[in-house]
Amino acid sequence: MPVKKRRSKARPHPITPEAVLAWRTGDESEVRTLLGLKPWQLSPFDAAQDCPYPTGTMGEQSYQLAQQLRMELEVADADQAPRG
Repeated sequence: MPVKKRRSKARPHPITPEAVLAWRTGDESEVRTLLGLKPWQLSPFDAAQDCPYPTGTMGEQSYQLAQQLRMELEVADADQAPRG
């Protein structure tokens, strides 16, 4: 009987409280591990400025992902920061 294949609804790079804590402490290797980044993918720590890679390249795609993750980590960090 044929089986319908479907994509998982799980996010490939989840922003967890542990990842936010590692981001806050500056532990780049832990952030990479917790986000599930491959060795060739750029770290969110490397995506602070404009993209240095040419348009349409894999470097640009990796940089865009790193920028997106950086933005999400910064927002999550601000949300978790103690207020008072």
